[in-house]
Amino acid sequence: MNARAVALDISSCDALLAIARTQVDDGHTKQALQTVNQAIALEPANALALVFQAEMLALLGRVAEGGEALQRAMQMDRLSPVVHNARNHWFMSVNQADSAAASGERAMRLDPSGARWRANTAMAYAFGGHVDDAIRVCAIDEAAESCGTLWSSLARAAPRTPQWR
Repeated sequence: MNARAVALDISSCDALLAIARTQVDDGHTKQALQTVNQAIALEPANALALVFQAEMLALLGRVAEGGEALQRAMQMDRLSPVVHNARNHWFMSVNQADSAAASGERAMRLDPSGARWRANTAMAYAFGGHVDDAIRVCAIDEAAESCGTLWSSLARAAPRTPQWR
């Protein structure tokens, strides 16, 4: 599919983002960041390109720069659940669980059908020690596989009560 996008128009922002996704999938993160930067040069107001740039920067350990990219993405599109979800991840990466949960809640309000937003919001609440809120979010979609994964991970991490004989 990425080859088709390139064949249609190599100079479009979308085609460059498709190429960058392939580069990341192939393990070429630095090259992907360069490609994303080219896409942003073509469309500086493209919030999704800025989110992708933030992801690449985070993968390269440049977390603060990723936060700046997400701030620009918010300025471009405050109503995008994708942007709020990316901010959820970023806030968790800098140990700001409450801000992560707030971003997740915004994503859920903007797109109530998004299971990804619910799972990431539940994770942010659990990360911050707000288990009741994590349960509330998971209860919205009881069948969500990611919530099951969250709870099994928490169960493995929980301290065990000694067994008395």
